[in-house]
Amino acid sequence: MKFCPTCRAEDAEQYGEPYWHREHQIPLMPLCPKHGCRLRLVEIPLSKLSEVFLPLSSIKAGNDVAPADLPWEPLLSGALNCILSLPFGTGPPLGYSNLENTLLSAGFGIHVVREKVSLDAEKLRVGCINFYGKSIGEQYFAKLSPAIIYRVCHWKLTSPERYALLTVEDLLGTEIPVTYPLLKKLLEYKEKGLAYKKEELAQLVGVSPHQLDSLANKYNIAPFWKQCGGKRTETIRITLTIEEKQRIAKAAAIHGNGQTAVFARELLLQEVNRILTGGTTK
Repeated sequence: MKFCPTCRAEDAEQYGEPYWHREHQIPLMPLCPKHGCRLRLVEIPLSKLSEVFLPLSSIKAGNDVAPADLPWEPLLSGALNCILSLPFGTGPPLGYSNLENTLLSAGFGIHVVREKVSLDAEKLRVGCINFYGKSIGEQYFAKLSPAIIYRVCHWKLTSPERYALLTVEDLLGTEIPVTYPLLKKLLEYKEKGLAYKKEELAQLVGVSPHQLDSLANKYNIAPFWKQCGGKRTETIRITLTIEEKQRIAKAAAIHGNGQTAVFARELLLQEVNRILTGGTTK
């Protein structure tokens, strides 16, 4: 059994007697959704719970409060309380899944197969474990598979834990449009107007060369890497000291996904464009 020290003090002042709150008893609930403080645990054997008369006023404990330890705890507490307080008439929407759309927009949809973007089970599993930590992450997402993702996104599970852990605002409301991070990244590289090899561009975007073709076909993007690659190219040899080359490689690792040659070429072309257009240089 769990209770919030602040709720207990408020109940005693308002009603003359504190009581156990149902929202505090949700197993995953870490904080009081009203006050944001950590819930206090009163250990009672589950087999004895129905045989025990335990008024909250009989628990000897101070009213000192402890704040949240982890950034996700307030978010999870609010989501669990929202699910608990939903009207009975609320149901899953038909024809779309805001949960699936939100996960796709968050960058978990990297499989592009036959013009279809699907959620990547492994990437979502790793993301959940990294966000929630090993204990909760492995308990609910260690065996995450495409089949389980489908059941979660289409409301085929009766237990609410995974819904709460993955939930967002307006999950059951008006359809949330999908924005694809991979598409946005691909268009950004296209706007730069640079010549990329197909393998280079695929690595920069974060997909395989085959997925790069599928992504372009799905959104009617001309394969600019093939057009540029078909032109005759020339090589400029630049002599650098070891220290200078290491500095460029370090900057490329921070701002250019580790592609030293592409990073250096982009900086050079940007500087040339500024000079040719009358811009100032440093």
